[in-house]
Amino acid sequence: LMYDAAEIAAILKKNERNLRPIPAGIESRGTLSAKPKALLFDIYGTLFISASGDIGTAENAPFGRETLAAALREFGIAEDPETLKARFFREVRTEHDRLRSLDPPVEYPEVRTEELWRRLLGVDAETAGRFAAAYEAAVNPVSPMPAAEELLRAVAASPSPPVLGLVSNAQFFTPLLFDAFFGKPLRELGFDRELCVFSFLFREAKPSVRLFLRAVEVLAGRGIRTDETVFVGNDMLNDLYPARAAGFRTCLFAGDLRSLRLRNDDPRCGFDPDLVITGLMELAPYV
Repeated sequence: LMYDAAEIAAILKKNERNLRPIPAGIESRGTLSAKPKALLFDIYGTLFISASGDIGTAENAPFGRETLAAALREFGIAEDPETLKARFFREVRTEHDRLRSLDPPVEYPEVRTEELWRRLLGVDAETAGRFAAAYEAAVNPVSPMPAAEELLRAVAASPSPPVLGLVSNAQFFTPLLFDAFFGKPLRELGFDRELCVFSFLFREAKPSVRLFLRAVEVLAGRGIRTDETVFVGNDMLNDLYPARAAGFRTCLFAGDLRSLRLRNDDPRCGFDPDLVITGLMELAPYV
């Protein structure tokens, strides 16, 4: 990172709301026939409660007008929050169109928000990165999902813990949510750095199976098969459909109504996950 990690982490935590999950009225079900050798997670809506249920580059993210106005004042940007948001999403759509026009096309394009803000605001790269984090914190505040840290401690205490990884739609600041809210970087929380697969690095987003196939490659190098791996996510299309296509066993996290995406109208999602959980510690018996 070209950015100061502690500074970005502090920005991400600035608008902390102490969000609590909203029960989704779903019951836990299913079982895993064997303890997994690898456990992979989505971030937004699974390990973190997100006000939008997703990352803030989703256009339906809640709009925190006052918090965004405060961020604009702090950065000395004299622009109306609604106008800026509209300009940002025009730029997102333009970049998506550019990536789809490549040969071969990117089916599910991902932007790098710091690049967009640098163009939109005419600022240097460091300022653009700090503002990207401030914008996300303003429009899409997050809180740790209950028991997320407890589950990571349970994995660390296991005599034969599974390898931990992440496959998530993310921006450069997303990994620093763990520094901000858990006080430790991913490595110290037990995550395998090579198994942290983030969309911004590939300029491709879930539900692209490409991100999951990168995890398959890394796991193969560890001697771990796909059927020995469980992916945990809150979205049947973006998370479990590509995870299943890559050969992973699947666990639907249904613990927060904000983020639960059942996608009942999508034929790609007409399958049953191996496991449905409403609390993260329901995974503890498998670690």
